[in-house]
Amino acid sequence: MLQTTKACLEALLSIERPTLFIQGNCEVAVVDQSKGKGNSNLPAAVLENIRWTAQEISPHHLDIIDSWPSTITLESERGKILFLPRYAQQCIREFYITE
Repeated sequence: MLQTTKACLEALLSIERPTLFIQGNCEVAVVDQSKGKGNSNLPAAVLENIRWTAQEISPHHLDIIDSWPSTITLESERGKILFLPRYAQQCIREFYITE
């Protein structure tokens, strides 16, 4: 059974356990597209997918995605754990390697 973006998002949001989400590249691109701030530097096929996804998701779901933070820090018995999107990890890696 083919799941739409909306159905997948609804399934994730209905998880009954405490669940946290962060914005990654795709979430930012879809929210930006919905606000008319599309990124024309991306390949045409990628832009087509972003446009389709922005149209598929309801304004309510776009607001939810837009409210997600870009990072989350959680406490564990071993200390703090920082969760961040892959693009931010790459920036941090490059910063520490070049500094």
